[in-house]
Amino acid sequence: MFQNIITFYTRSTFRIVILKADHNYYLTVLQQDESKNISTAISPTQRCVPYQELFSSELLALPRIHRLKSYHIPCQNNTELKCFIDESYMCLCTVEHRSNCFLFDFNINLVCNNDVYCENGGICLQDTSECSESILCVCTDCFFGNRCQFYAKGIGLTLDDMLRYAIQPNVTFTNQSIIVQLSAVIIMFLFVVGLLNSLIAYLIFHHPNCRQTGSAMYLQ
Repeated sequence: MFQNIITFYTRSTFRIVILKADHNYYLTVLQQDESKNISTAISPTQRCVPYQELFSSELLALPRIHRLKSYHIPCQNNTELKCFIDESYMCLCTVEHRSNCFLFDFNINLVCNNDVYCENGGICLQDTSECSESILCVCTDCFFGNRCQFYAKGIGLTLDDMLRYAIQPNVTFTNQSIIVQLSAVIIMFLFVVGLLNSLIAYLIFHHPNCRQTGSAMYLQ
């Protein structure tokens, strides 16, 4: 029951997507030209490194206003660096290995004001702090579903639980992952075998002669 693929749909145009996970920020998407369909993967190289890990102790001791003039150094020293952050700024490393910094609200609160949508202790999150267009629920352990309405503890690990997040919506069967395709083939094969077995058993015991033995008492 681990989800490793997330799909987002948005009506708003954007140039940059920043993901926050486990108190870390990742530069997920940075596009020059707008694209309708974007597919990306998150890796440690996309992590926006805190400035404390990049600067020397002498620079860290300086006030931020004096430290800002040295913000081009991390991008020049580490050509693989995508971005880094400080208390108030998010800085992106350009192709020329310069830093492009902008103010970033690290304390933005996207929790719904009136949480009447999520169930079973799920946390309601909205896309904007005001006039939100969409919301989602972050479920607690053992709960799942769009509204955290389903309870999984005690049921056991079923095939439906394992494939729930592997099946991609709005994607044809041929473009699904090999796990989904293989599972579907096995299920259909077992269904056909079971159907044939039931049909053969019915044809055999349909004749009166086959019901004259001890099996007749179980079929009545």
